[in-house]
Amino acid sequence: MGARTIARVVAVAVGLAGWGAAVAAPAPPPVLEPDLPAGIAWAALGWAAVEVPAGAELRFARVPVPAFASTGLWEADGPGVLVAERGRLVIVDDRIGETVADAGRFHEIAQGALIGVRNDEPDEGVVLRLTVVERDAASGTGAVAQIRGPATEVAPLAFVAPLPDPAPDRGADDAPPTPALLFLAAVTWTGGLATDDDGPLLTHAGPLGLVLDEGLLEVAAPSGAPERLATGACAFFAPGAVHRFRPAGEDPARAYALGLVGADQADAGVLVRADDAPDTAAPDAAPGVPEIGRCD
Repeated sequence: MGARTIARVVAVAVGLAGWGAAVAAPAPPPVLEPDLPAGIAWAALGWAAVEVPAGAELRFARVPVPAFASTGLWEADGPGVLVAERGRLVIVDDRIGETVADAGRFHEIAQGALIGVRNDEPDEGVVLRLTVVERDAASGTGAVAQIRGPATEVAPLAFVAPLPDPAPDRGADDAPPTPALLFLAAVTWTGGLATDDDGPLLTHAGPLGLVLDEGLLEVAAPSGAPERLATGACAFFAPGAVHRFRPAGEDPARAYALGLVGADQADAGVLVRADDAPDTAAPDAAPGVPEIGRCD
């Protein structure tokens, strides 16, 4: 380990030990807020402008941080965001020092930065992490999950979603956008969709992943039987996919939504009605059937 690396580790370790922190500035006004039908609520949690390498994947993790504990240090495997979902957390970044992030605040991370999260409060905190990385890059998920402390109330989650390579017959149209906005949002389906019983047809220009946190959710292509997602399930949709979402139980369904949207498309919304989408997102651009599996 070189002298420069040692200095970085020492500086960040001092931060994890609890030597003072500045309060994070308020997050900028929400962006990436789509105009969705009644019964679907979307709240942007964090976003960052990124360059997307060829052969990339999205890596998401939800990590509980017990009271008076820290995550230890890890080196960011790609650019992305950290979101304080619960509690008041101290984010340590060797580029800028420490910031205090109250619930709802987010912090952009740069590839190669040394990062740590510390909880100085008596209640458990939760941090969300989303990065875009090259597929052969070593994962930092293990490092961020090494929490020192008692068992946690919130279960950890991890989800890795390979981004599609361009299809031979469509060329670059199937590739993820770059430059792009990487986004993380919370989506809640409460029922009462102001359309037909099946719900509206929706689409998205970029790749979209869902990590179901609560409830049951049905996902269906324009034709075909719906797939049912239960709590703890993950789904990934190719760019241009057209599908319907609807809660499958009496209780609301809540999911983390993550993905990429072209920097020039963000104002139009991440998720839009299929009949409002531009011609580049025609209904036959990609099947609406998702790849579904359990999160790790």
